[in-house]
Amino acid sequence: MTKIAIAIATFLGIGYIPGPTGTYGSLATALIFYLVTFRTGTPNGWWLSGLTFIIFSIGVWAAERVAQTTGNPDPKIVVVDEVVGQLVTWIFVPVRPFTLVAGFLLFRVFDIIKPFPARQLESAHGGWGIVLDDVMAGIYANLVLQGLIRFVDF
Repeated sequence: MTKIAIAIATFLGIGYIPGPTGTYGSLATALIFYLVTFRTGTPNGWWLSGLTFIIFSIGVWAAERVAQTTGNPDPKIVVVDEVVGQLVTWIFVPVRPFTLVAGFLLFRVFDIIKPFPARQLESAHGGWGIVLDDVMAGIYANLVLQGLIRFVDF
């Protein structure tokens, strides 16, 4: 069971790549999202909400297991939180090259600076604290994207 949790939490090993693991997790998510939405023409409304909820639920469990196994409350190898937050960024956002790039960049900025209450959510217990701050960063990025789309014609 620990191997499954590690595979999920590290997004199939991406969390082991040396360097900015959060950025790598977000970038991998962006590439997969691009392939699924642009190549298949799949819209990103309710199906993305459902998928994100499923990954969130499994990700909280996996992050908690890896944290317990490593003895680190927020292991750097865990990137499933970035996957969830990055997907939250694009829920109900029209899929365009601009929104993909802007969504990636906005999420990374909000994930790094952690505006209120994202930083406070990190103190939640176990896997919840690992994942919830990224959900909040994704919500902020989504709101900014929604505003840009409505006020600027892309």
